[in-house]
Amino acid sequence: MSEIYGLARHPLKRLPRIATARSSQILRRCKGSVLHVCTDTPSIALTFDDGPDPNITPRVLDILRRFRAQATFFMMGEAARQHPELVQMVHQAGHCVGNHSWDHRKFPALSRLERFDQMQKTELILQPYSRKLFRPPFGDQSIASRFDAFCLGLEVIGWSAHGYDWCEPDPYAMCDALMQRVFPGSIVLLHDRLCEQELHRCPSSRESIVINRAPMLKAWNSFSIRSADDIR
Repeated sequence: MSEIYGLARHPLKRLPRIATARSSQILRRCKGSVLHVCTDTPSIALTFDDGPDPNITPRVLDILRRFRAQATFFMMGEAARQHPELVQMVHQAGHCVGNHSWDHRKFPALSRLERFDQMQKTELILQPYSRKLFRPPFGDQSIASRFDAFCLGLEVIGWSAHGYDWCEPDPYAMCDALMQRVFPGSIVLLHDRLCEQELHRCPSSRESIVINRAPMLKAWNSFSIRSADDIR
């Protein structure tokens, strides 16, 4: 398998091999984010952002268990600090824990010190369960913010398919839309909580939307549903 890299949400071709394999790998990690994976196996990566949430995360875990699916949970530091038992629960259920900043502020608008603070504080809260994966809030990043993540040893993970679960009131419609965007190697973005900045756009039925993943997981029975760390 090989990763496809890009800045923000736009895939870029692999960088040319200019020296050793190691130096080429470092350059790719510095400049780009993993958006999807080139693979010959029918595998996709399922990811959940903005959690953990005491009402929703355990129910999402239960549905994943029923369908024997694995996922990566990109957690916000402030939410993880309030619910450390959920961080442990996600890990013990066999899922991957990733860093999604402290409070979901747009990284290109922050200073370098603020970005470091956002990532480092969250990494400390997520220990010892963090897998050193990072997803920038809203998927927004610059070359400078991408380099900051690299300096902290974090692999940046984007996505290639968005479920828009914060605005789609019908889980079956969301499932049908995702089925048209998902292919082997896709990284799928969903949520098990919404950050404060997005709550004003959240429909009143959001909790039932987030919980009702069964139609989607059932439709993906031909795929092996893995965490972002496993599929890379």
